[in-house]
Amino acid sequence: MSDTLLLVFVFVAVFFVAVLAARTVRRRMDAGLVSRAIVPGGDPVSRFIAPEELARLRVGTAGAGAGVVLLFGVGVGFHGFGVTLLAVAAALLGWQLPYAFYRRKAEARRADFERQMLNVVLGLAGNVKAGMGITQALRTLAEHTPGVVREELSLTVEELPLCRDVNEALDRLYGRVPCEDLLLMKSAIRLSTKSGGRLTDIMAQLAETIRQRADFRERLKNRVAQGKFEAILMACAPVGIFLILLLIDTQLMLLLVTRPAGWIALGAVVVLETLGFLWIRKIVTIEV
Repeated sequence: MSDTLLLVFVFVAVFFVAVLAARTVRRRMDAGLVSRAIVPGGDPVSRFIAPEELARLRVGTAGAGAGVVLLFGVGVGFHGFGVTLLAVAAALLGWQLPYAFYRRKAEARRADFERQMLNVVLGLAGNVKAGMGITQALRTLAEHTPGVVREELSLTVEELPLCRDVNEALDRLYGRVPCEDLLLMKSAIRLSTKSGGRLTDIMAQLAETIRQRADFRERLKNRVAQGKFEAILMACAPVGIFLILLLIDTQLMLLLVTRPAGWIALGAVVVLETLGFLWIRKIVTIEV
């Protein structure tokens, strides 16, 4: 009875430590998103959080992950190489988690901007065709475009008085949101302003190009998703086989988690599974 109460106490303690750590990390991440959401240049992650703050956050999450695993291992009587290996794995996971979170936020922001690029080009072409200059066209577009595009174009308009010309402002915009369609648009504007030409015709052709590229990327995305699903299925197959064998012969399979040799075997399996999954994912992922 006392052992059961001890296990329950350890479980509750670990649970509350994990909840407090998760809430602290989430609060720090949200604070970074608010305070640095419009800082241009550099690593996309640096737009959301300062490098020093990110380093402190990564150290904190790594220590919290290792501490939770060690506390739980000591509470349930799980000692030795196995709990050390799990603590190291938890520390590595905690170290990567904050950067992966901000990287995903930056990629989602870039993808959202890229999805609206066709509307940006069409709106810019319409404003120029109505007789506006390129600066006034950008300002009008920033006022009537929602979401991420509105924020980025508004920042670009605010930077115009600080730049030599509109081309430099667009270069800074591309530095904040590295999008290939935006690169095409700013290159077209640069060529038009330097060598002349009807910007409305250039924008119309660019809009058609962006539309075709979007259709192609959508078809390619569906094919890549199928390959990634197959990679996940193949990676999960050994885990499913282990669970089936565990149900069939529990005593035999428990040797893998109760003996040092079994821990080494499981560690080798995890490493090989991870390498195989990443290899297959790399094969099926096509960059365009």
